[in-house]
Amino acid sequence: MNRIYFGRYFHADSFLHNMNTLLKFLIFISTIALVSSANSLALLLLFTIIVFILSKFSKINIKILLYYVKPFLFLLIFTFIIQLIFSQNGSFNPNFSNLGLSLIYTLRFFLIILLSALLTITTSPFDLVKIIYHLMIPLKVFKINSEEIAITSILAIRFIPLVFEEAEKIRIAQKIRGEERSFFKNLFSIDEFIIPLINRIFYFADQMSITLMYKRDWSKILKFSRPKNKEFLVFITVELLILLGFRYV
Repeated sequence: MNRIYFGRYFHADSFLHNMNTLLKFLIFISTIALVSSANSLALLLLFTIIVFILSKFSKINIKILLYYVKPFLFLLIFTFIIQLIFSQNGSFNPNFSNLGLSLIYTLRFFLIILLSALLTITTSPFDLVKIIYHLMIPLKVFKINSEEIAITSILAIRFIPLVFEEAEKIRIAQKIRGEERSFFKNLFSIDEFIIPLINRIFYFADQMSITLMYKRDWSKILKFSRPKNKEFLVFITVELLILLGFRYV
């Protein structure tokens, strides 16, 4: 399957792929926070260049990264138009003096999508589950089982691309038989599309649940590995630069 789906991980032997998951997550979150606070168009354009450089170093094709923006294209255009025709106090005032502000808000949204996509692409689903598990640990104070949430997350994260992959397989099978239908026709084709898709999803869910049942001691399995000195140095350097950036936004 060569199609790109939301939540799909692209394996590559790069520093960003192999970096300690926790440090990488903290870097991306702090960068997103800085981007969300930036009010300078020049600074946002600089961040855009940095994101594309990161994409190059992570050995991920820029086309793949931009594909993740496609579902949000309407929201980006909508954000730009709304900021253009309304003033900051919310009154209807269409004029080109709002152009700079419109570009800033749209570029912010665009960069947040790109950074989130880059994190998803370079982080395996299981490593994302580790992040979720550790974020949920403080909830143990309220007697919430963070391990069960992590296990559920494994299924959820895996099934986001799986549904699309299985739907694509059914569509290809229909095409081979000369029965290819449009997307909307397939949605209403209960016997030919919906039922086979549900059967496949339940089959894979059953197989994954059996596998997960035999896993024990999730606290050890979901433990982060110790960061290397090189990774920790990169983390400290980037975080210091981000803190410096907050002074000038």
